[in-house]
Amino acid sequence: WHSGPHGQVGGKSGDDSGDFEDVASSPNDPIFFFHHADVDRNAFWWMHVNADKRATAYGYPTEAASGVGPYAGQTYYGQHLMDTMADAFGFSAKDLGFSDSTDLQTNADILCKVAPTTAVYTYDFIVACLDDG
Repeated sequence: WHSGPHGQVGGKSGDDSGDFEDVASSPNDPIFFFHHADVDRNAFWWMHVNADKRATAYGYPTEAASGVGPYAGQTYYGQHLMDTMADAFGFSAKDLGFSDSTDLQTNADILCKVAPTTAVYTYDFIVACLDDG
């Protein structure tokens, strides 16, 4: 699922792949940052309008998650709430500026630390929405 935009936007020209398509080099492509900032913005808004689901980690699966599309019925490490996020290229709390801990972060850790009420940043539309009541 995640590779879809990377393949379509940074796709191939003949036999050559663009940077955006390659996991290792995708940050070299300027569109990478626009794409991921927009993914974050959309997730932030979704969490804001679904604040009532925060206590249950927004419904994030704790077990038996199923893939989508061609991966339907399959489950993979990294899909569940307490799985380490990006296990092969994990991020510690220290890497992300959350604390001095070098423990790799789980999906639950990320949801707790970047929710609209806990993140160290916000988006203008959230502020405007709150100001409007």
